[in-house]
Amino acid sequence: MKVHLFPVDKIHYKETIESKVRVEKIQSAVNDINILQRLTKDSYPVWGMTDTTINNTKFQKLSVGDICLNYRTGNFISAAKILAKFDNLEFGKDLWGLKEDKNIQEKRAYSNIIILDELMEMNKTLIEFNNIAKRPNGEPYKLKRLQQTISLSDESSENVIREFSLLSKKTNFRFKFDKKSKYSRHDVNKIATGSDEQPNFDMARTGYGKIDDNLFIFMNIGIPGTDGMDYKNHYDERTEAVSWCAKKGTHSEQPLMKEIINGELNLYLFARRKKDEDWEFLGNANVVTFKNDVVVADPQGNESFCMEYHLTCKSFEEDLSEEDIKSGELVLKNQKPSKKSRKKQKRSFKGRKSIDYLSKAINDKKIGEYGEELVLIYEEKILKESGRSDLAKQLEHVSKTQGDGTGYDIKSFGSDGTDKFIEVKTTKKGINEEFFMTPNEIAFMNSKRKNFYLFRVYNLKLKPFSADLAIYKPEDLDKLFDREPTGFVLKLK
Repeated sequence: MKVHLFPVDKIHYKETIESKVRVEKIQSAVNDINILQRLTKDSYPVWGMTDTTINNTKFQKLSVGDICLNYRTGNFISAAKILAKFDNLEFGKDLWGLKEDKNIQEKRAYSNIIILDELMEMNKTLIEFNNIAKRPNGEPYKLKRLQQTISLSDESSENVIREFSLLSKKTNFRFKFDKKSKYSRHDVNKIATGSDEQPNFDMARTGYGKIDDNLFIFMNIGIPGTDGMDYKNHYDERTEAVSWCAKKGTHSEQPLMKEIINGELNLYLFARRKKDEDWEFLGNANVVTFKNDVVVADPQGNESFCMEYHLTCKSFEEDLSEEDIKSGELVLKNQKPSKKSRKKQKRSFKGRKSIDYLSKAINDKKIGEYGEELVLIYEEKILKESGRSDLAKQLEHVSKTQGDGTGYDIKSFGSDGTDKFIEVKTTKKGINEEFFMTPNEIAFMNSKRKNFYLFRVYNLKLKPFSADLAIYKPEDLDKLFDREPTGFVLKLK
């Protein structure tokens, strides 16, 4: 993944990056089925380069998944990922007209088209950039202004991505594959990269290949792998449960295996049952459990060990696009829950149907994340309306930036600048639905009672993206709710 620096014109930037271009207009300019399959949103930021020898060379250096830093008047104002690129003279004319080329006394069109995604506003100076980036010859950059597109080296790209926090949010390209449809390895690679070139060795020959934050798994069922090993892979069509063995010699301390376990990769699972047939797409997979030291053997009985994953390809709560989330609305109603008359029930000790805990956990997590996104939008709006745009820029999605365990999800501010520690509890049900708080959340609340807020997001709807809101202070929680222990940890006396 490389970083490319783009100087941007104020008017064109506003027209086609800030305002974006409707997907229907882009689709009318594209003939490549692989690009069309990527266009799943309502609109996209679009940029273009004029058709010159130098620009054509620079355009060839751009790859799907690379990051563009957009520069104007001394600052990098935004970053975005390249979703696709193509040539279309008429499309460029339609969007930006013609540009005067003083060298040849003619006007040129922006025919090299770049479709962007995951646009992120930023404010980084050239001084900050010069401090962390080096030229290919090892000399530091000493840019005073940016007048032309520059492609950074791998080392400088890594430094800029890390120091500018360009991957603080996990990449979530969702390539469109149809369940139960069959694809060759070349087909998969072409959809994933946008290129018709031959796949690399891993994508072409081995059990899995990685492209950015996506892992494409090619699983043999009932036949040996390309290394001759008999992996006990299995797929249950009814439950969409999968047992998948990674390559021989794999274990949970290896970097790639850790990424899979930690959910840092999008897993695309393909399978076949005959050696020479194409690969059936089973779905996007999630890890349920894993174990080390699973024995596998080749036809001669020579044993080795590998990791085994239990996966599921079940579909979970619907994914919302970036546009859907930004258009979300949270309505403050401060409805009080109605008190229920509850009789103490005797425990019956009867059996219950087993619950699909993985599905529930993933759905609950996604619903929780949607609730947090709505609260961020709500808090930003409140701060801006109170004239504190400076504080709105300092909002922090703590559960994303610092992870779980802090005792709250979002750090916001009052209009006077005082800290607000917000814990978000979200449900698709009504205000009377019970909710859980961890011992850590309770302890944090009690240590920050003056600045702690519980935002109860309820009646969550995805279409349109909206919910109702009640805000509780610790004294409200003490008054309105009973606390019931739901488990115990037993320690030696």
